[in-house]
Amino acid sequence: MALLTVNNKKLKFKTTYNVAGILAACTAGAVGGLPGLAHASLLSPMQQYNLIVLGNYGGSGSDVQGTAFVAGNLSGTETFGTGLQNNSVTVLTVGGEITGASSGAIQADGNIILGGTNPTGVTANDSGTVSSGQSIDTAAVENAISQESTSWANAAPSGVTVTQPTSSVQYLNFAVNSTAATAVVDIASSVLNNLANCQVEFSGLTTGQQVVVNVDSSGTHGAVSLASSVQFDPIVNAGQTANILWNFYNATKISFSTEFYGSVLAPLATVGSSSPIDGSVAVGAFTSTSEVHLPLNTVPLNTVPAGGPLPIPASFGLVGIGSLGLLAGAGMRKRVRM
Repeated sequence: MALLTVNNKKLKFKTTYNVAGILAACTAGAVGGLPGLAHASLLSPMQQYNLIVLGNYGGSGSDVQGTAFVAGNLSGTETFGTGLQNNSVTVLTVGGEITGASSGAIQADGNIILGGTNPTGVTANDSGTVSSGQSIDTAAVENAISQESTSWANAAPSGVTVTQPTSSVQYLNFAVNSTAATAVVDIASSVLNNLANCQVEFSGLTTGQQVVVNVDSSGTHGAVSLASSVQFDPIVNAGQTANILWNFYNATKISFSTEFYGSVLAPLATVGSSSPIDGSVAVGAFTSTSEVHLPLNTVPLNTVPAGGPLPIPASFGLVGIGSLGLLAGAGMRKRVRM
């Protein structure tokens, strides 16, 4: 219920927004100026959120630099939005409940929207507000992430040569030899699982060019693990991170013990991380004792999702679909017609 003051009289009215309806109906023209997009009209939720968790998220002293969307429950001790310049936005959206959090355990540098009714332990800094008991349509984001993963998994490999470590070669190299806006490569999860005392490299990427690495985990029963002795090339660290998307499309369990560079897309996986992840993260469930860093992913959707495109106006900026959580919380089951 919202209040509107007219001629010193307070009028009550009910407003509702359906997130899925907004996502399907907004036009894409506003995002055309984003650099390096292969399909500028198909903006991914991973280009708007630093962290998306389709299930539950439990952290212990963890930190997310950008905005976060948690469809399930949130527990532990976490901070959100610590790397944002504009904090007058919805930094944290939680579809479920806050569970087992002591006072001040969960903090966000901006506004917080909760689907649950218990805001205990949640603090909104920088003049932010906490709104609980809101109606949050999580299905739109969940469906978009699942479809994005499936779409890239089905994309034909193009323009990337993989060199695996040997006794004389101490690196895993992805050499991009295509002029396509987005190059695609397939590898088995065993390649990552077997890495030790070596470096991961990407070479040949031109300015704004992107690469999608599809990781097939069927041969390792859905399990992926990256050892602490694995490091990433400093060139990747310096500027390529936002243009790399790792699509763990059939993984069910992922463990990162070293700092990982590139966005992580794993809608079916429970992901545990004891080291930072640099890039957007979209996973089934998440536990972390470390950090999720910016920058946001720049790789757009590969195809139009079922039910229509998923464009998001650039004016939302770092608020992204997170701001739509606020609109959903305000309530408006109203179809937008363009």
